Amino acid sequence: MTHSRIAISTDQPDQTIADLYRCWENGMVPCPLSSRLPRDKQNELAASVGACNQGISTFEVKTKSNIEDYPPDAISSILFTSGSTGTPKAVVHTFNNHIASAKRSNSTIPLGSGDKWLLSLPLYHVSGLSLLFRTSLAGASLINSSDKIATSIINNNITHISLVPTQLEQLLQTGDTYPTLKHILLGGAPIPETLIKRALDKLSCTIHTGYGLTETASHIYTESHHKDSPQPTIHHNPETLCIIKGEICVKGPSLCLGYSDSKNITQTQLNLDSDGWFHTGDLGQIDSNGRLSITGRKDTMFISGGENIHPEEIEKHLLTISSIEAAIVIPVMDETFGHRPIAYIKTNGNLDSEAIKETLRQTLPNFKVPDNLYNWPNSMPNETKLSRKRLISHHQLYSIQA
Repeated sequence: MTHSRIAISTDQPDQTIADLYRCWENGMVPCPLSSRLPRDKQNELAASVGACNQGISTFEVKTKSNIEDYPPDAISSILFTSGSTGTPKAVVHTFNNHIASAKRSNSTIPLGSGDKWLLSLPLYHVSGLSLLFRTSLAGASLINSSDKIATSIINNNITHISLVPTQLEQLLQTGDTYPTLKHILLGGAPIPETLIKRALDKLSCTIHTGYGLTETASHIYTESHHKDSPQPTIHHNPETLCIIKGEICVKGPSLCLGYSDSKNITQTQLNLDSDGWFHTGDLGQIDSNGRLSITGRKDTMFISGGENIHPEEIEKHLLTISSIEAAIVIPVMDETFGHRPIAYIKTNGNLDSEAIKETLRQTLPNFKVPDNLYNWPNSMPNETKLSRKRLISHHQLYSIQA
């Protein structure tokens, strides 16, 4: 064995799961990477945590051990997320972190032997990897299917599924009622109340909405919406989630060990306060019934279809194009994805939107490519460092006038 950290990148979930167990049984730490990223970016992320990116097919899986048999304090995964600057953070979890999260989830979303949870989210996201732990602990089945979600539910008698709002919207448009479904866990983007109501009206299952982050090994707060109840059941533990000066703060056994680079795991980077709370950067409120509402971010990050988007990252790639002198990316509301990025661009020639988008697709996943590109505002021709807030106000006024 020559390396303790192994990068995993494949678009085949069954292969990813096999590789995870290969790592665990051979005492190695898996670092799942998005197969949607360009290969150079995958190599860069792997190198940033000192992970080998050559695969582990030579290691055999003798048996798939009970997931609780692994040393609880051993590192079980390094998952990449993004910080407020757009620089990916490598979040380090122990087995105990994932198991604590899974047990909490299974206590609020009943799951047992005979149930089938569809693997509808990627395993390089904590929301996808958490399903492996939940089903393993409950003795349930984790079902992988290459069919569309609607077909997979029907053909496999799926009882549980995790979805982002756009996926649920598509599911409701099929006309089927999916009678085997018991529970839908919805998250990853702002969730319209009307979407939950339509789902409850059409389907016979319970709709769960949650709040969580990579650092807490998936959701740490859950609301369960029932067909015949006007108010959701709130699963809120004040000992693991609270609001401090308007910011959502978390703690508890599912909170990650820390962040990693190629040599170190530095827990102090979590920015724990003197009482052990991790300050998430999310802004929110908790009402008298214990119900959490998210009001925004302390930084500029926004969510589009369940994916975190940082404007600065897109701007950096735009500015590598020789014809572009300045660029600012802002979010705009979108009924399907919650928000989508657009860009205002100052060029030394004509604005060729399609050529710019095609160039961006060579280095960015498609969901980060702005939907629309606009010329730099005529009212601010000489300003190359516009504030994002000011440009958002300009765009809103522009949209009204248009």
